[in-house]
Amino acid sequence: MPYYNKMFLLNIKQVRRIHMTMKKNNSTGFIGVITNMASFNNEVGDNAGSRRTSKGDFYATHYKMKWLIRDYFARLNGNKSVLVKSSAYKHDKTGNLAVRTLEQRIKYLFDLDDDDFKNLTSIDLLNLVLSKKDVKNFGVALPIDKKQVKVTGVTQLSYAINNYKETEEQIIQINGAYSTKEGNLQATLGRRKFLDFANYIYNFTVQPNMLSKNVLGVEVEPYTLADYNWFKKGALRAAQTNQSSSTGSYVGYGMFIELKENEDLIQPNFNHYISTTKKNDVYLIDFTLLANYLAQNEQAIHSIELYLAQNIQLEFIGLDALEKNGVEIKDMAEARKINIEE
Repeated sequence: MPYYNKMFLLNIKQVRRIHMTMKKNNSTGFIGVITNMASFNNEVGDNAGSRRTSKGDFYATHYKMKWLIRDYFARLNGNKSVLVKSSAYKHDKTGNLAVRTLEQRIKYLFDLDDDDFKNLTSIDLLNLVLSKKDVKNFGVALPIDKKQVKVTGVTQLSYAINNYKETEEQIIQINGAYSTKEGNLQATLGRRKFLDFANYIYNFTVQPNMLSKNVLGVEVEPYTLADYNWFKKGALRAAQTNQSSSTGSYVGYGMFIELKENEDLIQPNFNHYISTTKKNDVYLIDFTLLANYLAQNEQAIHSIELYLAQNIQLEFIGLDALEKNGVEIKDMAEARKINIEE
């Protein structure tokens, strides 16, 4: 297909989206990731141990959650559904597998030949990558020669701090599959570190105007309700991954606060309004202070959804107070029904 036809079809798609479901209001909220005998706070492919702040609190980076969301949709909808994917392989000239370069990845995703790519302007490239929901939400920096593109994502995630103060790190010795030296009588011993229980809280903000002409200087495809639902569905479901370090992790709860148009109420740390304690074998997650905070800021809020996992390990406190503030409480299983299509 000639290059100009590809751009024309992409522009037609943009026009359709502009007239369908633009998201104009800001959103904020939090995601609570529960870990039980797991190592969620390790980075992908890293088994070095648990990360702590200077004050000794366990934490997980925003990169971890972004990776899981992208990986979730890549497995669900195919490798081409996201721009950023670490395991993007191709066969090299010798027939062996090799990781694609950034330029090769873009050609592969958008079916561009060498001439197509050469003819792309920076604005063309910007519009191409913004057709991917992971770029709209999380942004991207493309250091390609003569085609420098950098965009800040609409969705900003904080580092997640563990809300449970009694978390303990466990260390077990494991046998390696192979010896490190020929002639050894035993396979090499390794160590696996994990946490007995943790409650990581990610704060997030969603500001659609980050893709506006006022911010970028050029007009691009706008942020839509489907783009937002992509983030919402991924945030609620991606932690239940088959990655070995995250096995035993799941999203226990997640709140999505829809602000009224032109309101910019942003709470940088919902961790202050949530507490986690243990009674017998049940972990109590208390939203009482959160309910008070929401009541004090009700003038800025349009609607609120709270998704809760049904798990005998957890008990939620303060739900009556939240419902009095108009919070719609949903079962976590409903997250799979969130529609990410236009």
